[in-house]
Amino acid sequence: MARLLVPLVLLLFVSHVSVAQEDGVEGELHIEGYYALEFQGFFQNPQDSRQASNNLSLVLEAEMVSEWIYDDSRFVFNAMPFYRLDESDNKRTHFDLREFNVLLVNDDWDLRIGTSKVFWGAMETVHWVDIINQTDFVEGVEGESKLGQPMINYNFDTEHGWFEFYYMPYFRKRTFPGIDGRPRNIPFIDGDEAIYESSKSEWHPDLAMRWSKSLGEADVGISQFYGTTREPSYVPVIIDGEVVLHPFYEIIYQLGLDLTLAIDDLLVKCEALHRHGQQPDNDFQMVAAGFENTRYGWLETDMDLSYIFEGLYDSRGSNPLNPYEHDVALGTRLTVNDINDVIVVTSLIIDLHDSTTVFNFEGSRRIGDHWKMVVEGRSFWNVPSSELPLNSFRNDNYFQIGAEYHF
Repeated sequence: MARLLVPLVLLLFVSHVSVAQEDGVEGELHIEGYYALEFQGFFQNPQDSRQASNNLSLVLEAEMVSEWIYDDSRFVFNAMPFYRLDESDNKRTHFDLREFNVLLVNDDWDLRIGTSKVFWGAMETVHWVDIINQTDFVEGVEGESKLGQPMINYNFDTEHGWFEFYYMPYFRKRTFPGIDGRPRNIPFIDGDEAIYESSKSEWHPDLAMRWSKSLGEADVGISQFYGTTREPSYVPVIIDGEVVLHPFYEIIYQLGLDLTLAIDDLLVKCEALHRHGQQPDNDFQMVAAGFENTRYGWLETDMDLSYIFEGLYDSRGSNPLNPYEHDVALGTRLTVNDINDVIVVTSLIIDLHDSTTVFNFEGSRRIGDHWKMVVEGRSFWNVPSSELPLNSFRNDNYFQIGAEYHF
């Protein structure tokens, strides 16, 4: 615990500085964010005895924004540093600039240069068309956390829709847990030993574009991506008599579609993609579709309850890269709408072929003006040895509790 003291002093200093900032002053740097202490506990012994039994970590994420007006243009500086210090896994201890860019905003166009995060997608349980940013996999096996991506991004608005263009000169490798990490893949993935299809390695330029438009009650987006895949394949090698996987990043082309359609209290969603260039299937399709229905004022209270149903399909069938190839997802989201901002989200993802089930739980509650408690849980049921990669996590049912201080 002694090595947590230096970052803790830094976090306290940052939060003190942020409170001292003044709002509404041109050029003034506004800072907000949170720091948290998180504990992750597991209910079973790990498959690999080298893995830790529990994880205790300290987290900082801050968002820094400053704006200037010059003639008719607005300049915005954005920075979002993220830092995690983990006592069990040195690979989970890491720093990243989620955002570090300058944005120029004009009437019907904007230009962003630097490191940034971009989200594409519509679904609740998977985000298959979301390909700009690399997954920060040490943050969670669900793949929600993303690394900042260096880019030049130009967007403009027309009567025919919103157009986005991306030039990405540098590729970022996916993060993976270390030998001590838990949960992690078995066999162990050594993320440092990356292999690239391109002779330019990380410096192969990536290109992407997206068109989006609101058509009545529907929001539709069509995207294209060409460059190094964010989802690697794996090459097995033998090191000291042990099988170790090395990530292999191929050059791919991806065409994606995301769609939402609002019908009264019903929200219909869809994501679909076609990808070319990734082995073992050179061409394949992935489709996720479903709906979300919200009951406002549930049980004649102030609470809102949303029901979620999604179907997940991958034309590759069973494969080591995507466990949700013929699954259904069922979920709920309860928003209490009280002074403490209580939100509870649950989901079940069920394989229709072998009944493999992944259960997810997330809950949060504010305490006073600055504190927030967050509870998460994940459980893996009925996982056969043939179900990859979920078989790696069959003993990794866990709960996580975090105390966050927001400044």
